[in-house]
Amino acid sequence: MSAPSVLSLPGGAPSPEELDPVVRHLAAGGTLAYPTETVYGFGGGCTVEGVERILALKGRGEDRPLLVLLPDLEAAASLRWTDEARELASIFWPGALTLVLADPEATFP
Repeated sequence: MSAPSVLSLPGGAPSPEELDPVVRHLAAGGTLAYPTETVYGFGGGCTVEGVERILALKGRGEDRPLLVLLPDLEAAASLRWTDEARELASIFWPGALTLVLADPEATFP
């Protein structure tokens, strides 16, 4: 596997026009780095190839799963939700809440 290419944009909230090259970059299999509250995260498409690229970038084996960031509850519809997880999401999303949910249909690689 070749080294992933990296696209970077200047700081601040990007405009839709500035996001166009990022979307194209991700659609072409690229990866990105983004700031979180504590560290930089690495991201890519939620595909087998995208996951392989992130694991390689992080020097991480397949036995250590990655986080999946989703835009809304609908994007996580195939996951196994408990009543408690639904209640927490309804209270704290959008916001800094991490939930660990089963993926019985293997929607996410």
